[in-house]
Amino acid sequence: MIFVCERLADVSYRFSYTIGFCSNLKELQDLASQHELIAENLRERTIKQIQLTIKECREQRKKSLDDYNKIKRQLDKQQDHLIKVD
Repeated sequence: MIFVCERLADVSYRFSYTIGFCSNLKELQDLASQHELIAENLRERTIKQIQLTIKECREQRKKSLDDYNKIKRQLDKQQDHLIKVD
C-alpha cells in the first residue's frame, strides 16, 4: 500500500503533523524497497550457492559409496582367498 501525500497550497513551508507523517511514510517506503531488493539478491545468491554445495555433496557421497563398495568387494575377495588357502 502506497500513500501519496500532496503538498497543500495554503501551507507555506510550515511543518505540520500531516507533512511529517507523509515524510516518514516516504522514508519508510524507501527503506522497505531497499530491504526487499537486498533480500531478493541475497536469496538468489544463497540459493545458487546452496544448490552447488548440495550437488558437490551428492557427488562426493556417491564417489565415497562407490569406493566403499569397491574396497568391500576386495576385502571379501581376499577373505575368501585366505579361507581357501587354509
